[in-house]
Amino acid sequence: MLVSTVNQQALPLYHSALACREFSTALGSSENTTQRSEKKDWISLRQILFSTVIAFAGSATLVSLFPSQSYRSSGDQPPPRNSGGNQGGESATNASALYLADPRNDVEASLHDEQDKRGIVVDELDREAHAPNVPILHDRRRVYDISARAIKGGRITMEDEYFVADGGRFAAVFDGHGGGGVSQYLKRRLYQQLGESLKELHDEESITCPQHQANPSLACLASALRDAFNRIEEDVLQDDALHYQGSTAVAVFLHDNEAGYRTVMSANIGDSRAILSRAGQAIDLTTDHKPNEEREKARIMRMGETIEWDRFAKVHRVRNLSLSRAIGDRYAKPIVSGEVEIKHFPVLDDRDEFILLASDGLWDAMSSQDVVSFVHDRIENELRNNDVMDSQEKDRYKLVLRKNMAKSVAYEAFKRGSGDNICVVMVWLDDT
Repeated sequence: MLVSTVNQQALPLYHSALACREFSTALGSSENTTQRSEKKDWISLRQILFSTVIAFAGSATLVSLFPSQSYRSSGDQPPPRNSGGNQGGESATNASALYLADPRNDVEASLHDEQDKRGIVVDELDREAHAPNVPILHDRRRVYDISARAIKGGRITMEDEYFVADGGRFAAVFDGHGGGGVSQYLKRRLYQQLGESLKELHDEESITCPQHQANPSLACLASALRDAFNRIEEDVLQDDALHYQGSTAVAVFLHDNEAGYRTVMSANIGDSRAILSRAGQAIDLTTDHKPNEEREKARIMRMGETIEWDRFAKVHRVRNLSLSRAIGDRYAKPIVSGEVEIKHFPVLDDRDEFILLASDGLWDAMSSQDVVSFVHDRIENELRNNDVMDSQEKDRYKLVLRKNMAKSVAYEAFKRGSGDNICVVMVWLDDT
C-alpha cells in the first residue's frame, strides 16, 4: 500500500533501502560469538544508511498519502482557493438584526422569522441532493484557508480531536475526558449525522418554503445541528463502554445565502471555545459551560447538586468534573447536561479576519483577546522583519504564516504554562 503511493522518482531509492535492510538483517542474524564486538559499529552504519535513504524517498510521498478534507495537522494542504463567489458585505442594520445570542437556545424560531424578512433568490440550477459524504450545503463559492494543530502538552495521553470539512465551512474541536472514546466517536460521526439531519429537515422545509429549495435556511441549519448533537448523545449514552467517558464539542458552520451574506453558526457543549477576530478584537462565539458560570450554577443548584472547589487544580467541580455540560458522562447525567447551545453571528467581510476553535488547554493559559492579539502581532512582526520582500513574496509568506499559525498558538499556550492537551483550529475568513 505504501509502495504504491511513492513518487516514481523515489521508487529506486525506496527499494534500495529495503534491500539494504534485508541484507543487513541477514548478515546480522548470522553472527557468531567472535563477531559481537563488531556488531555495534555495523548497526550504526546500517541505521544511518537506511534512515537517510528512507527520509529522502519519503519526502516525496507524504503529501499524497493523506488527501482528505479532514485535516490532521498544520502541514496538510487545504483545497485550492476558489476565486469566485460574491464577496458582498453586510450592512450595519442587517448585522444588528442577524445577531442572536439567546441563553435559552430559542434560536430556531427567531431564525425562521429573520429568514422570512430576507429576499433570498433561489438558484434553480443548484438543486442537487444532500448526502452525508459530500459537502452538505449547496453553495460552494468559498473555500477557506485552514490551520490546525493538536499537541499532547503536559498530559500522558492525547484525548483531543478535531475535524474540518466542506472547504473549511465546518470545523469542530472535541476534548475528551476519562478516555478518548467519546471524542473519537464525535470526530467520526458528528459531521455525517449533521448531513443526515440536514437532508431530512431541508426536504421538509423545501415543501413549505420554496424559496429555500436551493439552500437550507439558517433556521433549518440550527435545527439540524441540534438534532445531530442530540442523536450523538443518545448513541454515546447507550454504549456501556463509555459510561465514565465524555467529551466537549464545539463546532462552527459558515453559511452563505444567495445574496452573498455570510453567517457563522456556533454549537457548543462544554468548555471548549470558539472566537471570532473582528478588526483585532476578540468576540466569543460560545459560552464556556463551567459549574460556576451564572446560568449553569443556577441550573445545578435547582437540581439539589453541590458545586465543589478543587483547591489543588483551582477549578470548580460538579460530579468530579470541571465542566457542567458534555457529551457522554452517563454516570453524571442529568447534572452534567448534554444540551447543545447554538448561536449565530453575521460575518462582516471588511472587518472579520478569522475564527478560532480550541480546547480548554488553550484557554487555561490565554484569554480570547490574548489569542487574537498574539496572532496579529506575530504576523505583523514577521512581515516587518522581512520588509525587503516585494508584494508578491509578502503575500506568499503571509499564507505560510497563516498556515502554521495554529501550531504557533498551541505552543505559545504550552510555553505560558498550559498542562493540558491543546487543540487549535483556525478558519481564515479574509483573502489576504
